[in-house]
Amino acid sequence: MVTWDPDRGLDGVPRYYIIGGTGAGYFAIHKTNGSIVTRRELLALTTPTLSLVVMATDSGPHPQFSLFNLTVVITDDHKVFIESPVYNYTISDKYSFTGHTFGYVHVPVHDGRVLSYVIPPAQVILPFAINRSTGGLSVNGTLDRQWYSFRTVASDSTESTVSVINVRVLDTVNNFRPEFPPYFSAILLPASFPLNTSFIRLFVTDGDNDNNADSSYSILAPPNSLIGVVPTSGELFLLTTPSFNSTVITIRANNVDLFSDFNINITLFHANTNTDFDLISNNNDSILVPESVGIGSVIYTLPGSSDGRPLFYYLTNNDDRFTVHSGDVYVTGSMDYEAQQHYTLIFTISDGSNNNNNNKYFTLNVSLTDVNDNPSYFTEDNFVFSLPEDSPLNYVIGSINITDSDSVTASNVIYSIIDWLHPLSPSLFNITSSGALVLTGPLDRETLPSHTLTVAVQDGQFEQLTRVTINVEDIDDNPPSFTGLPLTLVVPEDRSLGDIVTIVTAFDLDDPLNSSSIVYSLSSSHQILDLPLQLESSTGAISINGSLDYESVTSYNLYITAASSTSPSSYSTHSLSILVSNIIDTYPVLYSMEVSVYENQSSSNYVTNIGASPPPPHPVTYSIVNGNDLGHFYIEGYTGTIRTLVPLDRETVDYYNLTVRGSYSNQYYTDISVLISVLDINDNNPSVSVSNLTFLVSEDANVSNQVIFDLNPIDLDQSNNGSIRSILILDSESDTIFDIDTSGHCTLKRQLDREEKETHQFNVLLIDDGHTHPLYSTYLITILVTDINDNDPIFNNYQSTLVVSGPILSNEVLYTFTATDTDGGANGTIRGYFISGGSGEGVFNIDPLTGDLRGLELFEMESNYSLMIGAVDGGGRRSIINISLIISYCRFNGLSFTPPSYSLSVAEDTPPSSLLLSPSITDFNSPGVFRYSLSVHDDQFMINTSTGSLSLLSSPDRELTPVHYLVLIVQDISANMLRVAKAMVTVTISDVNDN
Repeated sequence: MVTWDPDRGLDGVPRYYIIGGTGAGYFAIHKTNGSIVTRRELLALTTPTLSLVVMATDSGPHPQFSLFNLTVVITDDHKVFIESPVYNYTISDKYSFTGHTFGYVHVPVHDGRVLSYVIPPAQVILPFAINRSTGGLSVNGTLDRQWYSFRTVASDSTESTVSVINVRVLDTVNNFRPEFPPYFSAILLPASFPLNTSFIRLFVTDGDNDNNADSSYSILAPPNSLIGVVPTSGELFLLTTPSFNSTVITIRANNVDLFSDFNINITLFHANTNTDFDLISNNNDSILVPESVGIGSVIYTLPGSSDGRPLFYYLTNNDDRFTVHSGDVYVTGSMDYEAQQHYTLIFTISDGSNNNNNNKYFTLNVSLTDVNDNPSYFTEDNFVFSLPEDSPLNYVIGSINITDSDSVTASNVIYSIIDWLHPLSPSLFNITSSGALVLTGPLDRETLPSHTLTVAVQDGQFEQLTRVTINVEDIDDNPPSFTGLPLTLVVPEDRSLGDIVTIVTAFDLDDPLNSSSIVYSLSSSHQILDLPLQLESSTGAISINGSLDYESVTSYNLYITAASSTSPSSYSTHSLSILVSNIIDTYPVLYSMEVSVYENQSSSNYVTNIGASPPPPHPVTYSIVNGNDLGHFYIEGYTGTIRTLVPLDRETVDYYNLTVRGSYSNQYYTDISVLISVLDINDNNPSVSVSNLTFLVSEDANVSNQVIFDLNPIDLDQSNNGSIRSILILDSESDTIFDIDTSGHCTLKRQLDREEKETHQFNVLLIDDGHTHPLYSTYLITILVTDINDNDPIFNNYQSTLVVSGPILSNEVLYTFTATDTDGGANGTIRGYFISGGSGEGVFNIDPLTGDLRGLELFEMESNYSLMIGAVDGGGRRSIINISLIISYCRFNGLSFTPPSYSLSVAEDTPPSSLLLSPSITDFNSPGVFRYSLSVHDDQFMINTSTGSLSLLSSPDRELTPVHYLVLIVQDISANMLRVAKAMVTVTISDVNDN
């Protein structure tokens, strides 16, 4: 580490110390040059990161200090080492051939290396696979065993680590049918065999396990069989006295959802004599049977009669693991040496006579022999041992104990060390055939404080792994070692009594519990009583204990000893020369100054130099002591050159007043003032101070002399750089209408007309007066032209001469006038219609809102009228047109409605298609062919053109239209001349509570 201190002498000499952090015990720092070294081995697996708090302090009498936090990342250069040596899984056999992933092997790495996972090919073919990249374990074959045990290996390009995978398979899929042994197909049974007594136990073999291997038994044929069977055990017995000499029964064995049927021929035999018989051998025997004997195996054949007569055998004490047929003893169930080692079987042997006294009894003692069918287990998942680092070779560290329920395992067990965390470990340890862990190499706690091993045990059938941790205990076998102590140290003669000159530091690689604290002592080639220096024994601080005088003594040779406080102690000695330096007692000569510098110059731009003049007799250290709160400047400590740290901005700060100090020492210094003016460059674009650039301008605004808006342009630069040279309108059409001066005032070149163009948009270009590099900005201006009422209403497509066929009913709509206005807003809205004169004024009226022209009376005669029709807009401007209204006469010719008018009341919730009116007409002439119609279109009503029936098209709404006025017309379409009649229909909508 490197620090910089602008002070001179000891005040500027840095010293370095590690004062905290999780890595304080792992590292040491050189006091003078700041180099950091390791004190003990670093393990990325256990401590991937470490922190350090480093203090840098000067060597002055009143030292200043700084702290620095350092994070050290430990890269993993050790061998790969698996997280757990043993993985135990339980899966169902339903996952056979599915590729199902049931677990992972995990090896932690911290340095980004890529691992590859494999199942060693030397093992038997397994129904499993491992993903080479992820360590995922999956099923790729048939799961046809209850237990599997196999190794996996994880490796990089050079190293590997091993684990054992134990998989228990649950039999959840019923794959196999129960199978009867063929030799049960014929049974010879004494005719005198007692009822309800088992004469044989049937059994089946089944490739499944657990519940899928449990079968139940039943008799399928013949119906009402004299033979019975126990469903759970398969024992056959007589239900009644047999009336047959021979019979065939069909037995079914059923295991969950699979079954097998088996035919058994049972033949009765009768004894030819009641004489006694003898067996050809003794009536008892003892045999040895391995516990792994399979179901259906014959383990013994019982003796026959000495005279050759047929005999019947059955098991008296009825053990469910055995059965007998024709003298052969069969195994019907699994046996476990660890659960039961001996069985006593008693058989009854009969020749079929009614004299039970002739029966013989045979005792068979079956003893199981043990086989290796159980794995060995370590007594602990992780064995932990501790031993001193000076332990002798062949020292027995401890025992790796196992347990195994098998009795045949002990002589077959093989221990081995198959994996380790550190490459030094395998050469230091060995394990004997009895499981004793032995030291085979020298230990050093300072090199490696602990060892982690993976130990395997194999018994010829199974393999298990465990972890072994060996902690190395410390002894005091390392002397203290000095760190960062120089050979020579310069001390000014003006140091005060009690000032600390330096602090010596030593460290001990041993555990602090053994090395305890370090004690420092001082000796010298000078008389110790005359030595103006002293050493604090516990801290190592060397301080002034008298007067230093350069003119009397220029140097002192010291011998510093660092010793451990243990007994016996270990120590180290270091030589240190103290050189006494002469002090300085003058002041630097400096002068205040004023300088200027352009803004926006790059960092480290030269500002000025305040070097002492004339050249000083001693080196001067320069510093800025005031006025640099923003951190915009720095000064070169030994040259006095002031430079910028960042580009300056005149528009932010245009003036700086720095106080600069030149010093020989903390006691002798001179302060001056440096005034810095920041000069302007053209670095700001012109802008406008108006936030909203959309302006409302009336279309009657004056041309030339009226300011319609003001941009208020600004430029933050100074002088010409901050002046606006011109403001240009970039749209040629808009430039013919608007003019903007350099002050941002906009006036009109010609009159606006909203009806011609309502919105004007154009870009303006603002250019400043920077002569060398003028800057510019562009803004989009939007002008919305507001309306004035300068246009009259205009009638649309009206007829100056209206001809209306009579007769005309009172209030019948004759014509509808419409008008429009090109103005905007209220000015462009037609406020109303009116009649302002003419011969028809008072005879006709016009609806002020709709423009409907109606007669106020019944017109039955031909007549002519003149009318002045007017329209007024929302601003009050009017237009009047003159029209001629001609009513042509149409005789009734005896055709009329009866009655001549109708008034109807309809509720507003009346449904559509409801019939409202069926009119009647009176025809004084011959009957004609009539057609009905409505002269006024109304979307709420419809009329039947043949009958005149009036009905609803949709339900009316009183709140929308309370009264409807309709004119009903009937026309005789068969007459040579037009025959027409009209009737007024007034429909009033009555209210319902619908709001």
